[in-house]
Amino acid sequence: MRKKYVGILMFLILGIIILFVGCERPQSETRWESYENRFIQMDYPAQWTYEEVNNENLIAVRFEEEGEDFVFELSITGIENWLEEEEKLELMEEMAIQQSQEEDFEVLENEEIEIDGQPGIKIVDQQENQGIRQTVATVFNYHQLAMNFAGTADAYEEHEELVEETIDSIEIIIEP
Repeated sequence: MRKKYVGILMFLILGIIILFVGCERPQSETRWESYENRFIQMDYPAQWTYEEVNNENLIAVRFEEEGEDFVFELSITGIENWLEEEEKLELMEEMAIQQSQEEDFEVLENEEIEIDGQPGIKIVDQQENQGIRQTVATVFNYHQLAMNFAGTADAYEEHEELVEETIDSIEIIIEP
Protein backbone atom coordinates (compact mmCIF):
# COMPACT_ATOMS: atom_id res chain seq x y z
CA MET A 1 0.00 0.00 0.00
CA ARG A 2 2.83 2.36 0.86
CA LYS A 3 4.47 1.70 -2.54
CA LYS A 4 1.22 2.62 -4.22
CA TYR A 5 1.14 6.04 -2.51
CA VAL A 6 4.82 6.65 -3.25
CA GLY A 7 4.19 5.76 -6.90
CA ILE A 8 1.19 8.10 -7.10
CA LEU A 9 3.15 10.86 -5.38
CA MET A 10 6.09 10.42 -7.79
CA PHE A 11 3.67 10.43 -10.72
CA LEU A 12 2.10 13.70 -9.49
CA ILE A 13 5.48 15.34 -8.92
CA LEU A 14 6.66 14.26 -12.37
CA GLY A 15 3.42 15.58 -13.90
CA ILE A 16 3.84 18.94 -12.17
CA ILE A 17 7.45 19.21 -13.36
CA ILE A 18 6.44 18.36 -16.95
CA LEU A 19 3.57 20.86 -16.74
CA PHE A 20 5.82 23.72 -15.62
CA VAL A 21 8.64 22.90 -18.00
CA GLY A 22 6.23 22.36 -20.89
CA CYS A 23 4.40 25.65 -20.27
CA GLU A 24 7.49 27.83 -20.32
CA ARG A 25 7.68 29.93 -23.43
CA PRO A 26 11.07 30.26 -24.97
CA GLN A 27 12.24 33.76 -24.18
CA SER A 28 14.01 35.51 -27.01
CA GLU A 29 16.52 37.93 -25.61
CA THR A 30 16.50 41.18 -27.49
CA ARG A 31 19.84 42.90 -27.82
CA TRP A 32 19.54 46.67 -27.65
CA GLU A 33 21.56 49.41 -29.28
CA SER A 34 21.57 53.09 -28.39
CA TYR A 35 20.64 55.90 -30.76
CA GLU A 36 21.35 59.53 -29.96
CA ASN A 37 21.02 62.87 -31.70
CA ARG A 38 21.22 66.41 -30.37
CA PHE A 39 17.72 66.19 -28.85
CA ILE A 40 17.03 62.63 -27.67
CA GLN A 41 18.65 59.39 -26.68
CA MET A 42 16.85 56.06 -26.92
CA ASP A 43 17.38 52.32 -27.14
CA TYR A 44 16.23 50.25 -30.10
CA PRO A 45 16.44 46.53 -30.96
CA ALA A 46 19.83 45.68 -32.49
CA GLN A 47 18.18 43.83 -35.40
CA TRP A 48 16.68 47.11 -36.60
CA THR A 49 18.65 49.20 -39.07
CA TYR A 50 18.15 52.90 -39.54
CA GLU A 51 18.62 55.74 -41.95
CA GLU A 52 18.89 59.30 -40.69
CA VAL A 53 18.39 62.75 -42.17
CA ASN A 54 19.88 65.36 -39.92
CA ASN A 55 20.06 69.03 -40.78
CA GLU A 56 19.55 72.34 -39.05
CA ASN A 57 15.73 72.24 -39.20
CA LEU A 58 14.89 68.54 -39.10
CA ILE A 59 15.97 65.19 -37.79
CA ALA A 60 14.20 62.24 -39.36
CA VAL A 61 15.04 58.61 -38.63
CA ARG A 62 13.52 55.51 -40.21
CA PHE A 63 14.03 52.19 -38.40
CA GLU A 64 13.28 48.88 -40.11
CA GLU A 65 13.96 45.20 -39.71
CA GLU A 66 14.91 43.31 -42.86
CA GLY A 67 12.15 41.06 -44.12
CA GLU A 68 9.53 42.46 -41.75
CA ASP A 69 6.39 44.35 -42.77
CA PHE A 70 6.72 47.31 -40.43
CA VAL A 71 8.50 50.63 -40.07
CA PHE A 72 9.21 52.86 -37.08
CA GLU A 73 9.87 56.50 -37.93
CA LEU A 74 10.58 59.52 -35.80
CA SER A 75 11.07 63.16 -36.61
CA ILE A 76 12.05 66.18 -34.58
CA THR A 77 11.35 69.65 -35.88
CA GLY A 78 11.34 73.11 -34.42
CA ILE A 79 8.06 74.87 -33.71
CA GLU A 80 7.19 78.53 -33.66
CA ASN A 81 7.90 80.04 -30.28
CA TRP A 82 4.62 81.97 -30.26
CA LEU A 83 2.76 78.67 -29.86
CA GLU A 84 2.54 77.22 -26.35
CA GLU A 85 3.65 73.60 -26.04
CA GLU A 86 0.18 72.46 -24.90
CA GLU A 87 -1.41 74.21 -27.87
CA LYS A 88 1.03 72.59 -30.29
CA LEU A 89 0.36 69.14 -28.82
CA GLU A 90 -3.40 69.68 -29.16
CA LEU A 91 -2.88 70.81 -32.76
CA MET A 92 -0.79 67.70 -33.48
CA GLU A 93 -3.55 65.50 -32.05
CA GLU A 94 -6.22 67.25 -34.14
CA MET A 95 -4.10 66.87 -37.28
CA ALA A 96 -3.49 63.15 -36.63
CA ILE A 97 -7.23 62.51 -36.11
CA GLN A 98 -8.08 64.53 -39.22
CA GLN A 99 -5.54 62.57 -41.26
CA SER A 100 -7.07 59.30 -40.00
CA GLN A 101 -10.51 60.42 -41.11
CA GLU A 102 -9.32 61.62 -44.51
CA GLU A 103 -7.55 58.32 -45.19
CA ASP A 104 -10.50 56.19 -43.96
CA PHE A 105 -8.67 54.91 -40.89
CA GLU A 106 -10.68 53.92 -37.83
CA VAL A 107 -9.23 55.34 -34.62
CA LEU A 108 -8.78 52.44 -32.19
CA GLU A 109 -7.05 54.35 -29.38
CA ASN A 110 -6.55 57.99 -28.50
CA GLU A 111 -4.88 58.58 -25.18
CA GLU A 112 -2.64 60.95 -23.28
CA ILE A 113 0.77 59.54 -22.37
CA GLU A 114 4.11 60.76 -21.08
CA ILE A 115 7.44 60.64 -22.87
CA ASP A 116 10.33 61.22 -20.48
CA GLY A 117 8.02 63.19 -18.20
CA GLN A 118 6.61 65.34 -21.01
CA PRO A 119 2.89 65.25 -21.87
CA GLY A 120 2.24 63.38 -25.09
CA ILE A 121 -0.38 61.68 -27.21
CA LYS A 122 -0.78 58.19 -28.59
CA ILE A 123 -3.20 57.45 -31.43
CA VAL A 124 -3.64 53.98 -32.90
CA ASP A 125 -5.69 53.59 -36.07
CA GLN A 126 -6.42 50.96 -38.68
CA GLN A 127 -7.64 51.02 -42.24
CA GLU A 128 -10.07 48.27 -43.21
CA ASN A 129 -8.18 45.24 -44.59
CA GLN A 130 -4.92 47.17 -44.17
CA GLY A 131 -2.31 47.59 -41.53
CA ILE A 132 -2.28 49.32 -38.19
CA ARG A 133 -0.35 52.44 -37.32
CA GLN A 134 0.49 54.18 -34.09
CA THR A 135 1.31 57.86 -33.82
CA VAL A 136 3.04 59.13 -30.71
CA ALA A 137 4.03 62.76 -30.16
CA THR A 138 5.28 65.21 -27.59
CA VAL A 139 6.49 68.80 -27.54
CA PHE A 140 9.54 70.05 -25.67
CA ASN A 141 11.65 73.21 -25.66
CA TYR A 142 10.03 74.55 -28.87
CA HIS A 143 10.47 71.25 -30.71
CA GLN A 144 8.04 68.52 -31.60
CA LEU A 145 8.88 64.83 -31.53
CA ALA A 146 6.57 62.72 -33.69
CA MET A 147 6.85 58.94 -34.05
CA ASN A 148 4.94 56.59 -36.31
CA PHE A 149 4.93 52.83 -36.13
CA ALA A 150 3.07 51.07 -38.93
CA GLY A 151 2.77 47.62 -40.39
CA THR A 152 0.54 44.74 -41.26
CA ALA A 153 -1.68 43.61 -38.39
CA ASP A 154 0.62 40.63 -37.73
CA ALA A 155 3.82 42.70 -37.88
CA TYR A 156 2.26 45.38 -35.67
CA GLU A 157 1.30 42.84 -33.03
CA GLU A 158 4.70 41.14 -33.23
CA HIS A 159 6.65 44.40 -32.80
CA GLU A 160 4.30 46.37 -30.55
CA GLU A 161 6.07 45.47 -27.31
CA LEU A 162 9.51 46.34 -28.75
CA VAL A 163 8.17 49.68 -29.96
CA GLU A 164 6.69 50.43 -26.53
CA GLU A 165 10.05 49.62 -24.90
CA THR A 166 11.80 51.83 -27.44
CA ILE A 167 9.45 54.75 -26.72
CA ASP A 168 9.74 54.19 -22.96
CA SER A 169 13.54 54.41 -23.24
CA ILE A 170 13.49 57.92 -24.75
CA GLU A 171 15.39 60.54 -22.81
CA ILE A 172 15.04 64.13 -23.95
CA ILE A 173 18.41 65.87 -24.03
CA ILE A 174 19.15 69.29 -25.45
CA GLU A 175 22.68 70.16 -26.49
CA PRO A 176 23.62 73.66 -25.40
